[in-house]
Amino acid sequence: MIWLDRVALELLAPLALWVLASGLDDLYLDYLWFRGIRKQRRAARNPLPDTPESPIAILVPCWREAEVIGSMLERLIHTVDYDNYAIWVGVYPNDPECQSVIRERMELDSRIHMAVSRRPGPTTKADCLNQTLAAIWEYELRTGELYEIFMLHDAEDLAPAGELKQANRVCRWYDMAQFPVFPLPTPLWEPTHGVYCDEFAESHSRDLPARAYSGGFVPSAGVGTALRRDAVDQCRIFGGRKPFDPGSLTEDYVLGLRLEAMGFSQTFVADGAATREYFPRTFYTAVRQRTRWVIGNCLQAWERFGWPEKQRYWLWRDRKGLVNHPLALVANALFLYGVYGWAREETGGAEWALGAALADSPALTGLLWLNAAFLVWRQTVRGYCVGRVYGWAQGLTVPLRAPWANCINAAATLRALAVFLRAKALRKPLMWAKTQHVFPEDEAFTLLEWVEPARVDPLLASIIPPEVGAGVALIAVELEGDELVVAGPDNPPAQTLRKLAVHAGRKVRFQRVTWRNFGALREVGRPAERLKGQEMSAGRP
Repeated sequence: MIWLDRVALELLAPLALWVLASGLDDLYLDYLWFRGIRKQRRAARNPLPDTPESPIAILVPCWREAEVIGSMLERLIHTVDYDNYAIWVGVYPNDPECQSVIRERMELDSRIHMAVSRRPGPTTKADCLNQTLAAIWEYELRTGELYEIFMLHDAEDLAPAGELKQANRVCRWYDMAQFPVFPLPTPLWEPTHGVYCDEFAESHSRDLPARAYSGGFVPSAGVGTALRRDAVDQCRIFGGRKPFDPGSLTEDYVLGLRLEAMGFSQTFVADGAATREYFPRTFYTAVRQRTRWVIGNCLQAWERFGWPEKQRYWLWRDRKGLVNHPLALVANALFLYGVYGWAREETGGAEWALGAALADSPALTGLLWLNAAFLVWRQTVRGYCVGRVYGWAQGLTVPLRAPWANCINAAATLRALAVFLRAKALRKPLMWAKTQHVFPEDEAFTLLEWVEPARVDPLLASIIPPEVGAGVALIAVELEGDELVVAGPDNPPAQTLRKLAVHAGRKVRFQRVTWRNFGALREVGRPAERLKGQEMSAGRP
């Protein structure tokens, strides 16, 4: 038996026990998720009423974002379905390119404001947000205008048109509301960005809803987060005029913990309008970004908050990646070595040591089979979540990206530990690690949103004639002013929308939705479709 066989045998049992514990933990979260789905369905039958528009301030911290901030602002002011809002962009004095772009946009719309930090950058995102809020408070004292809700976004975000309306409704009942965040879809041959799609689809379809339904704290995602003014004011008081923790690399995660500890109500808007953006698309940039996440969410939060009893389970889930991610890579290596040993024996080589050990240990064999079942279940759940958001081609390829995800997460975790310990040893502050952002091209601007089935007017179900809608998944939703609102899971050809506009005699506005949402909309419209079919069968026009 070579020394690698001995190492593999020593690792196999303890690693299998860890995988079992992690699998049971994930299974428990699935139970909480399934239980919460029933609550969500009951809540959907009683939607929150519309309320008068509260003044909302959108906060956008920037450091060297000149290439994207202009496009983001232009798109936002032309698409947002809300009137009573302002955009506050935080910049640094040593970032003149970004300042120049923002000043150009300020000339186009008076609702755009720029807050220049007193300190040169980069500091941390939290410090930039605090400086922006300080400028807002000076503005409020000067003008007497007070914002009631603060919305967080980044310079590369595609903010959904209906987000502010939803935030205005939800923040009547909750102090903090987190809306879904989904990466923009990329081709299947881009596995790094595909990993982001997989993880965000599962986290924002399953993990965060389960937290909210079960009374766990809801961490802010840093974007798509709505905060009521009283929550921000209390954070300002307890933080020494600094609502966001300037020493944290992930002020968003810390914000969720602080608000929960102070007794403020939180929710995750599972059916809310989703923010879309591109994430890193190379291995190195993904590891660099996730290093910051691991340091802030796991190491700094552990150092500052410890393990408060009420949130201990959720903190365990957030921090177990410190062990789980490196061990996942070890498990992958052990599996490949086992396959190699089996193939070596089958081709007349040395005896397969792992196989012999398993033959002598039925308990260990059973444990490995159980873990294999957990693995299949885990990939099935993730594939389901991904399929709902990105379509089933993306969902079915989730297992192919799993090993690559393990490599990225393991590398980020090990790098985070090294960076954090080095900073502690040298007593140096941790700085904002800039991620290079890309703003999407025009074809990505049609965002996936959730259209409430209650909005569907059944009488419009047959307004799309077969010759116009042939081969296109499209449903008429409602008449909104002089516009016909239609929805579908894929962008229809421009020619189809032009023909429909001529047929309907009015403008047509297309809203892209998920396949699941489209199915729910079709269910509402089907009675009218069946009635139309019966009338045609009876010879009536």
